[in-house]
Amino acid sequence: MDIKWAQYSSYSGPVIYGTEKIDVPITTNHVTRAWYLSTMVETGGKRGSINMYDGTAITAGASQYAGVLKDGAQGKLWDFLGYMTEWSVYLSDNFKQNLNALHKKLADNKLTLLSGKLLLDGIPAVGEALKDIFTPPFGVVPRSGKDWDTAASWAETFYKVFSDPDGFELQDRFDKIQLVNRCKNQFITLDGKKQSVNVCVYIDGMETSDIGQYSDGWTTDGANDLALCVYQSHAVNAPAIATRILQEVLQDTYLADEDFSYLLIKQLANSNYGQWNWKLKNGRYQRTRTHALKSGFWDKRLFEGDSAIMPESVDK
Repeated sequence: MDIKWAQYSSYSGPVIYGTEKIDVPITTNHVTRAWYLSTMVETGGKRGSINMYDGTAITAGASQYAGVLKDGAQGKLWDFLGYMTEWSVYLSDNFKQNLNALHKKLADNKLTLLSGKLLLDGIPAVGEALKDIFTPPFGVVPRSGKDWDTAASWAETFYKVFSDPDGFELQDRFDKIQLVNRCKNQFITLDGKKQSVNVCVYIDGMETSDIGQYSDGWTTDGANDLALCVYQSHAVNAPAIATRILQEVLQDTYLADEDFSYLLIKQLANSNYGQWNWKLKNGRYQRTRTHALKSGFWDKRLFEGDSAIMPESVDK
């Protein structure tokens, strides 16, 4: 484990780059493919990744769940921690020891976890307070000194939980449940009818019980499977933006249309949100394309040649 100092915008703090990489799953399961692609884009699929330098207080896991969101609200990390705590009874003594050490450290700082939220002195903690506890002072951690030692200690404690192989299967399942829930909580309006992505796009809908079974049922060549995995990879970063683009495409075409997959990827690639645009060398589109191609999930002709739906260069 190597704890480094890093900086983003006006924030700074520790970072631990995970070491153990998620193996490419051999599967036709759509949820698993989308999850794998998303984690590879987020962290290179590295287990135990801890990020405390961007104003989120702490972000952890291969899928990078944040402790504090941009608007100051608490992020999904605490839900994640609660899920692991609930299921830890089935895991090894070593995992429980690491998890208990984290809970003790939280308690020592007057923090308790309840229903996926952190309470400070018994009331829901605000974002600025969490930044000051995990990354003092208020998200701007110096390179050395007492505040650095405090933040680095938190990083190490979280790392021991998230890098423990005994918890990997649990972490992966939580990620996939979030993907399904995101589809249920994002809505598309077509012809005046509002439906969730889960129903509108996946037709019969995905349930968390389908995580291990849901496969590509749209096209024989896997084009829609790829396109919707690319959508999911972008939705992890900004679900509302990705879903708005999906809606715009569905207003002009439909799932069974042979142009649907190409148009969806094209629209995502030309978006100027964040680092999405295809012209950015290490942006989200190019990273997604690289990992999708390397995974071997889909035929190479979907990425290269006249029939490519995810080419390196994308027209307007």
